[in-house]
Amino acid sequence: MTSRPPRSPARTDCDSVLPGEDGWDEARRPWNLAADQHPALVAHPQTAEDVIAAVDFARRRGLRVAAQATGHAATELDPLEDTLLVRTGNLHE
Repeated sequence: MTSRPPRSPARTDCDSVLPGEDGWDEARRPWNLAADQHPALVAHPQTAEDVIAAVDFARRRGLRVAAQATGHAATELDPLEDTLLVRTGNLHE
């Protein structure tokens, strides 16, 4: 089990990691370790409300939103510059 990134309510109201912060490389890496994706921010929502907050955060800042599941289907997404990557592995609702 991996450790969760710190809660960053000033950013997305859910767990999130910015480039350069502790846990960044782990947060941005999909299941396929050959993929090297570089989003603007990675969010780890735990509830539907967290997803709503993350999407609203991205909308207010003009960021695109991309969701990425976990497991074997988690491949590299399109270029993620200016994109909030929402990792779904911690969703409980």
